[in-house]
Amino acid sequence: MSKKLAFWEKDPSPDDLNAARLYLTMVLSPEAARKALSQFQRVSNTLLEAKDVLRASDLPLLEEDEPKVAEVVRRIEKKKKLSPVLLLRGDARKGVPMTVADGYHRICGSFYFDKKCPVACRIIS
Repeated sequence: MSKKLAFWEKDPSPDDLNAARLYLTMVLSPEAARKALSQFQRVSNTLLEAKDVLRASDLPLLEEDEPKVAEVVRRIEKKKKLSPVLLLRGDARKGVPMTVADGYHRICGSFYFDKKCPVACRIIS
């Protein structure tokens, strides 16, 4: 892992949990979305390199000058804490990438800060 570090909150913020809830209700059944939110609140953080999280999600890297991405980079440089990223595990055997329920901008900002920057993730299956 990188010697350049971002600093992470222990728990996701209520706003980030709400954003994940809104997203998950669009891609999962209401019951599955409720279960996922409950799991996100119970699991602990895992540190993974930004490049690996981005690769597993199969999402494109957002532009560095995108306002929310640039704000993440500034927050990291100022050593301000970020909320953990919320992820639904994919299945490579079935060609299903990992789903970012919340934190896409934090992943991209961490990557621009240092592609090996540790990202605090809460991963559920």
